[in-house]
Amino acid sequence: MQLLALGLTFALYQEPELVPYADKDLNLGFSHPASWKIEKRDKRRTVLRIPADTADRSGQLELIRANFRGDTEAWQSLQRTSNELQKRVVNRQWEQQVLGVPLLLTQLEYSEKGVAYTQVSGLFYSRTSQKLLFHLRAPGTSFENVWFQWQKVMETFKTINGDPLPVEDPTAPPPTKKQVQVRPARTVLDDGVTKPSSVNAKPLASMTVSERTVNILAASGWELENVNGAKAEFFFKKQNLRVVVELNFLADSLEPSRALMAKASDRLSLFKSVSYREDVEAEATPAGGTVGSVLRVGLNQEDQKIAAYDAYLKSSDFYVLVAAESSDLNKWKGQQREIKRLLSSLKLSTNP
Repeated sequence: MQLLALGLTFALYQEPELVPYADKDLNLGFSHPASWKIEKRDKRRTVLRIPADTADRSGQLELIRANFRGDTEAWQSLQRTSNELQKRVVNRQWEQQVLGVPLLLTQLEYSEKGVAYTQVSGLFYSRTSQKLLFHLRAPGTSFENVWFQWQKVMETFKTINGDPLPVEDPTAPPPTKKQVQVRPARTVLDDGVTKPSSVNAKPLASMTVSERTVNILAASGWELENVNGAKAEFFFKKQNLRVVVELNFLADSLEPSRALMAKASDRLSLFKSVSYREDVEAEATPAGGTVGSVLRVGLNQEDQKIAAYDAYLKSSDFYVLVAAESSDLNKWKGQQREIKRLLSSLKLSTNP
């Protein structure tokens, strides 16, 4: 009987069958239980379902390639601000070490469709062109078990090439490793939107920043509505689309990706809740610039569906922040296409 009891105990506590997961662009891999199922995987993110005793108690793990080079407090502050604006309760923020680098963690609680959820988000603070960001959530009654499973999985993390991960240093120049080109994930709102391989640009505006006059060249169809120093509004009549453009001089401004994160954080106040977010890291444009963007879709304070799009375009010694929003999601596909065409075409140049 004792041998039988020991056998049953071993069976109950036996480690689950593991399967490998790898992201070559992040140079990270781990092993997770075979029962975890991948629900979605594209060039930006992966979503896995973590089973529980009933389907309504299962957990969700979202793995995202994130672009962030600020200090740790800036990241944690951004997490507090963005979640509080979404009426989520931030319970705790802390750090732990994984693969020798800080893992910046935030735990929060919120309700969605009458269900109370607990979520932990974590950023691997590595000195890499992209960082791993995860969001792990589950109904409050099952979160402890889901979190325990994820903690066990994190013990299997390793770099694919075997090299140690360096810790981020926001005061140092960006990593010399070639930036990974990450294109936006195709979604219901963005299906079929493709980036043009080349766009003809024509003079559109002259703007002034830090006592420097900068000429703006942009794709045809865009008109200048007004300009005031370093700020202007561009209008695309066919889509009834207006964007706000703010010019910055690199030498006396925030680094473009940090400025974009700050702007996107400020614009969270437009939303009562966010149902979808898409971050695209720096990628080259046909006009020779570099562009990054943040897209959010959700409900505004009046419970109307809206989309907000923020981006930066860096060219030479300058960059512009571009902001647009739409309350007509039936038109958003075409509007987003024109915003991307604008960003692909923009050129910033100074007078000789």
